[in-house]
Amino acid sequence: RVASAPTLVTSANGQSVITIDDRRSGAGTNVPSPPMPAHATRRAKRFFWTVLSMATLASVSGNVAHALLNAAPGTATVSAAAAAVPPIILLAGIHGLGTLARARRGTGAAYWAAMAMTVLLACGAFALSFDALRALAITAGIRSDLAWIWPLIIDLSIAQSTLALLALTRRNPGGSGTGE
Repeated sequence: RVASAPTLVTSANGQSVITIDDRRSGAGTNVPSPPMPAHATRRAKRFFWTVLSMATLASVSGNVAHALLNAAPGTATVSAAAAAVPPIILLAGIHGLGTLARARRGTGAAYWAAMAMTVLLACGAFALSFDALRALAITAGIRSDLAWIWPLIIDLSIAQSTLALLALTRRNPGGSGTGE
């Protein structure tokens, strides 16, 4: 039998390791992967911050459009402001986690409490945004049985770019979270 394909794994200390499972001997071999060059890390962070910003802008815009289309007379401004708040607060929370990690404070209880709170903020923001964006998709002519896909694309883009940024920040806690 031949060894299986190499697998990239992140160890407990944050080091990337390539694992090769050698089924002939029943043992695995860990080969440290080379660190990502600083310029590549900056480019990756810049890319994911761009995706996160654009997806958040899409979420805010869709939430505000839905609020304006459904606002009671005389409440358009309040409705639009209320609809914009959850995704903006989530973006601030995400940036806060990256800031904690870059300040090398990303290992203690405060970091994990902030992480848990950001996850709760994300759940709330996603639930409110999902409802508004799904309704807006239906208003825009997307079939109701498919309308749930539109907010899912936006929300998953936010979640995916957030996880990528946290992974990049945790591997290089001294680096810039904005790619600068």
